[in-house]
Amino acid sequence: MENSIKPLLQAPLWQMTGEQFLTLTQFALSSLPKEGISLGVASGNEKAVGVHALAQKLGCSESMIYTLIRERILDEAIISRIGKRFVFDVERARILADTHQRNKRLANQEDREND
Repeated sequence: MENSIKPLLQAPLWQMTGEQFLTLTQFALSSLPKEGISLGVASGNEKAVGVHALAQKLGCSESMIYTLIRERILDEAIISRIGKRFVFDVERARILADTHQRNKRLANQEDREND
């Protein structure tokens, strides 16, 4: 099979037939390690794809998530972007959102005490 792959590795993709492309893809997949491909995040971390999914997991509104993104609060929780969709580390997003809310509450308390 190795000999049949060499010419495919040299051929431009736009010149391949569907069968040649599938053969090349199957070869590439079979040569991957058994663990698969890592996303660069520790396994076990829960991920949310999209604002809607993150809002559901955190129990808040989508507009709150958009506000946190706009204010750059969730920058450290964004794993990647797929088109217009964000992929979030849910636990990191929860920590960042909680810390932001706590700091906001403390600032409001201090403002009330100073009035």
